[in-house]
Amino acid sequence: ADLRRGRAVYCRRYDHDTGRFSTSSLLKANDCILVSGLHTLFFSGLTNQLDARIFLDMDEDLRRHLKLRRDMTERGHGMEVVLEALKQRQGDSRKFIRPQISQADIVFSLRAASREHLEFIDSETSPKLALHVVLSYGIFYQELARVLIGICGLRLDTQVLGESGAVEKGQRRRNHL
Repeated sequence: ADLRRGRAVYCRRYDHDTGRFSTSSLLKANDCILVSGLHTLFFSGLTNQLDARIFLDMDEDLRRHLKLRRDMTERGHGMEVVLEALKQRQGDSRKFIRPQISQADIVFSLRAASREHLEFIDSETSPKLALHVVLSYGIFYQELARVLIGICGLRLDTQVLGESGAVEKGQRRRNHL
């Protein structure tokens, strides 16, 4: 709220490498304020202040594949340990993360282009990916379509969902993401 009023604030950032928060630093107000985090759309007090709400989603099978690949090949963990860690987080995801999708104006969902791409867990094979986008009420549709096609080189399939005016887009990148 202070940033929206043009006032600087002190904030801390979470460092995923260390698992700790940084010391507070001054953040100056700006014309454009991006708020990001795992629980950004969970609290209505914050959500109601946002001009555009974007949720970044990942297909659970792709998430499992990428976590297994990273934790087994880069961190040396066994498959059972990684799968147990994923299982332990499922309840929190259902309770805190998944409900945030309903608060979003735009949902970007990353998926494997084909389930076959998820069969092999090694560091040399990257699955081909597809991006699925849902725009509530079709907002920003034309602008986003131009960016996804022109800048990202994606093929675009579009579908209007019911009477809500929501627009659903499926994109596939020609090469690996």
